Amino acid sequence: MTSPLRIALIIASTREGRFGPTVARWFETVTAGRTDIELTLPYPTDADLPAHWTPNHTPSPPQARAFTEHLATCDAYIVQTPEYNHSFPAP
Repeated sequence: MTSPLRIALIIASTREGRFGPTVARWFETVTAGRTDIELTLPYPTDADLPAHWTPNHTPSPPQARAFTEHLATCDAYIVQTPEYNHSFPAP
């Protein structure tokens, strides 16, 4: 038996009251019960990522390091982002 595909569903909006978690919950129900997918929802808001953090100039905050280490364990990524003025949001 092959191991399940590890997918990280990243909600890219950081706005208070965002709709992203609702869509993520829907996606969880779609993938629930599938043995070939292991879905995780790493929230960038929980990682407390600085707006202007650059890995080459600033020590990695512990939350950012944990977030990126988790992403490194995944096989695939889905970035769910809202549209603001015909583009993605800055954060």
